[in-house]
Amino acid sequence: MPAAGGIRKTRVIVKQDRPTLAILGGTGALGCSLATRWAAAGYPVVLGSRSRDKAETAARGIQAANGARRCAAMRMRAPRARAISS
Repeated sequence: MPAAGGIRKTRVIVKQDRPTLAILGGTGALGCSLATRWAAAGYPVVLGSRSRDKAETAARGIQAANGARRCAAMRMRAPRARAISS
């Protein structure tokens, strides 16, 4: 059931031998290149982007390129400058 504000909280427990890498801006040239290299080395990767569609497309491309099964995408939004300075 979604929490207040429509955000659904999900808890996932995964036993793994390597840390998960979160790459913000994962759909850009540099972020996608880093994600591809780390995924090829066997690290689980999460691509963060303002556009979930772009992040999912990039994650599918990384999975197809090197068979990385642990590559996920998520939409991330930066807080407004006013909220940070308060």
